Amino acid sequence: MKISDLKKEIVNRNPGIEEVTKRDLPFQICRMIVNARLVQEMTQEKLARIMKTKQPAIARIESGSGLPNLSLLDRMAKKAFNSYLIQPRFAFME
Repeated sequence: MKISDLKKEIVNRNPGIEEVTKRDLPFQICRMIVNARLVQEMTQEKLARIMKTKQPAIARIESGSGLPNLSLLDRMAKKAFNSYLIQPRFAFME
């Protein structure tokens, strides 16, 4: 099942959940990592190898049970995704 299909199914079963999850920073960080990994067609194992860690560490980050710090996210963006992080903003500033 694709992430987009799963998201549609969850939203259909729980109206209003999208607004709640939009405000959940740990959830958004986890989702960002999973989406980036899937877009790159990368397994957790491959991401772990690039990051010089083990697959269970990536699984913990993606599940939300181990929230990564900004340093790790920055390294992941550069090393694994050939990208960079953009600055976070407070919602009232949008």
